[in-house]
Amino acid sequence: MLKPIAFVPCEKIIISQEENIASLINILESISLSIPESEASSLPENAVFPFNWCIYALWHRESDESEKYEHRVELGLPDGRIALQGEMTFEMNPEHRNYRTIINIGVFPVLPAGEYAIKLFLRKAGGENTWEEVAQYPIYVERPS
Repeated sequence: MLKPIAFVPCEKIIISQEENIASLINILESISLSIPESEASSLPENAVFPFNWCIYALWHRESDESEKYEHRVELGLPDGRIALQGEMTFEMNPEHRNYRTIINIGVFPVLPAGEYAIKLFLRKAGGENTWEEVAQYPIYVERPS
């Protein structure tokens, strides 16, 4: 099985050509929206604004098996609805102990101020395997009154 050893949202990821090392630029702890709460009520419920950001996950392989996995990232709302979601499939092989995944996102939802959770799920690919939540990252949305 795999375990995440890093799970971080950031604005940009640069992979060095020579060393193949990832640099995470502007790690996101909070997002400041300039739309006041009072004006947000006139927007559609699923409104988004353009914002390029990434979610970086670094996985560690705990066995020598070659396995294909799927992972899903969700930005969840307090009421249980999902504001954003992304999935990808990747394969671990015995050549590498660690594997990184990057999900690029071009928008961010217009949300009320508060703390939200970005959640990371994993399952073996194929069949009806159950998603297992393996990490969570809190992100705070700030809004003017």
